Amino acid sequence: MDPESGRRGVTAGDLARARAITRLAKEHGLTAVPGEVTQIELCVDTAADAVLGPFWTALLTGYPDNTPVTDTVFDATNRVPGTWFQRTDAHPTPRQRWHIDLWLAPEAAPQRIALALAAGGTLVDDTDPSFTVLADPEGNRACVCTALGRD
Repeated sequence: MDPESGRRGVTAGDLARARAITRLAKEHGLTAVPGEVTQIELCVDTAADAVLGPFWTALLTGYPDNTPVTDTVFDATNRVPGTWFQRTDAHPTPRQRWHIDLWLAPEAAPQRIALALAAGGTLVDDTDPSFTVLADPEGNRACVCTALGRD
């Protein structure tokens, strides 16, 4: 979060700090290992994120007054992964409503996808460069997400 604006997400200041860190790392002979960076985000499909948000915020963070940012619950203490409400049309249950978004560096995602497919997974959708949808052998879905193509 940008302390000045309160905005979540990557800011111009974040990019400037990242460039400075990259420069310092190179000066000290350090090498990036993007395959070791992972972020997990829980996702629930819903047509009613405004209704679900307060419940999941209170349950996951313990702070009932902590309102979701746009469509996501964030725990300020980073004890639990973010929970994102993916907008869908209303649908009957028991359609799969929860899935995991696994955020990886773009250069690490293809290998992780290949490993999951070799372990019995199925490719569901890879038409968007920013995420690939996979299914486990029982059809439960997960997304491998990257920053490619995102604004």
